[in-house]
Amino acid sequence: MRQIRLESLKRQPFIDRAVIVSITNSLYSLRVYIGQSEYLVLDHGATVRRSSAEQVKNLLRGCKVGEFSIFHRSAYDEMIGLPDGGYNILEVSTAGPHGDVEPGH
Repeated sequence: MRQIRLESLKRQPFIDRAVIVSITNSLYSLRVYIGQSEYLVLDHGATVRRSSAEQVKNLLRGCKVGEFSIFHRSAYDEMIGLPDGGYNILEVSTAGPHGDVEPGH
């Protein structure tokens, strides 16, 4: 997966999709899609990590984002010894930060 710095991301004219990735119940990161490319967002050289989905959304205040979603992959299969088959995935559409994010298209 490609990477993009948060500062560079904020200068993009349009972000097609922002995905808030739930790592644990209190740790979230950010992936974005610009055109056909997927990017992991970095802040000061490390993956963006915040303690709430709302804090991640607020990083994109003022950006034009087409859609927001929250993504969570359950660790249940791994906990009971099954291979990771990707079946326990939940992705839910969500609103952007209140206020200045303009919907796309």
